[in-house]
Amino acid sequence: ARTAVITTLRQPGVRSRRRRSRRPESGVLGETRPAGELVRVREVLSEQRLPSTRAAEVAAQLMGHDEVTLAASIVVQAVSEGLISYEEVVVSLGKEVGAITLACLRMEQQLKRQCPGGEEESAALRALLLQNYDVRGLLVAVARRCVALRQNGVVSTSSPSTSSSSSSSSPPSPSPSPAPAPPTTARLAMALETLQVHAPLAAALGAERLREELEDRALETVCPVSYPSLAAWLRERSPELDRALDRAAATLRDALAADDVLRRERVSVDVRARRKGLSSTMRKLLKDGRGRHRLHDLLGLRVIVSPEEEEERDEEAVEEARAVRGCYRVREVAERLWGASLQGREKDYIAAPKRNGYQSLHGTYRLEREAAEAEEVRAELQVRTLRMEETAERGAAAHAGYKGRLNGDEAAELVAVMLEYRRNAAVLQLPEPALAELLLAP
Repeated sequence: ARTAVITTLRQPGVRSRRRRSRRPESGVLGETRPAGELVRVREVLSEQRLPSTRAAEVAAQLMGHDEVTLAASIVVQAVSEGLISYEEVVVSLGKEVGAITLACLRMEQQLKRQCPGGEEESAALRALLLQNYDVRGLLVAVARRCVALRQNGVVSTSSPSTSSSSSSSSPPSPSPSPAPAPPTTARLAMALETLQVHAPLAAALGAERLREELEDRALETVCPVSYPSLAAWLRERSPELDRALDRAAATLRDALAADDVLRRERVSVDVRARRKGLSSTMRKLLKDGRGRHRLHDLLGLRVIVSPEEEEERDEEAVEEARAVRGCYRVREVAERLWGASLQGREKDYIAAPKRNGYQSLHGTYRLEREAAEAEEVRAELQVRTLRMEETAERGAAAHAGYKGRLNGDEAAELVAVMLEYRRNAAVLQLPEPALAELLLAP
């Protein structure tokens, strides 16, 4: 795709092709000439000036989305600066690119008119945006805010950490040198708005990487002393935590693989490990008002139990019942390894599901210390069936509801929309250097 796009852009007849036909090509990459929308974006902008670095950075945040969204993410910068008009975008790039561009600009105007206050007002504003604007336009607006935070120097350029396994790098931290200057009123207002609107929207739209960076940059502005301090504390403990999580995951896998009860139930288990990210840890501290040494879920283990595939399969309800029994057996094995769960930390959401349909067994366990004088290490264990996992990730109990702060029906509807959008997306996997060459080359 990269070669096709760059080759097409370098062909001498690009401008004459646009004059012959102003109608947009198909929005799905592969049905027509690759990246047709991106080719026309450059043609339109070349009549005024080349896209700015900020436009290229915004598009880079959205690589992997469909080409009309990428086109809108580039052209919206020129429209917002008055270099080209919305009407020109519609004529040259089509109504769909125009609609996404307009949704992005209207969201930004809405935020200028309606400053979010408390959580209730912020929730109402997010609901208004999600119900009335094209979600792709909101996604572009979220990416623009992320780039604006970088370029406006709201925080340092250290990238946030997302850990899906224990082998990932330690949480980043800004340089510890001079004490940070107090944020200006404008920077503080921008950071607070990001935490109230943009970060939850990114979560609701399934853009987890964007959400983490938005929160990371905004939180360091809002908490200029405690946030770097927390990062330094996590960085110092990182090697110890990584080793503890590796040991715990390996120990649990071996114990479950050797368990006769699970074999008799004919179920398989998938053990996953993760480290809590820096911004998520800070949000937890702010929400609960607890000290960092009382954090119970810096380390997490998740076990997914599913029926083994067989030629003669049981009815779905029977297979799920076997998997549920397997979940309770996994908890018994964990208690045999590490003792009972910490008091007040054991939850049975399988027997008593949450209102949004979420089901899982939760418990927090004290892991073995590396040495007698070592600090205590705890890990949260979640155990659920494969069906429960799919509901938690894509149904009404999805993280779009949890981190995007939507109710169950809203989360389920939005997740369905975004899944359909992604199924139809034209995936354009261009690395950032190639993207810069594509957009900014003379």
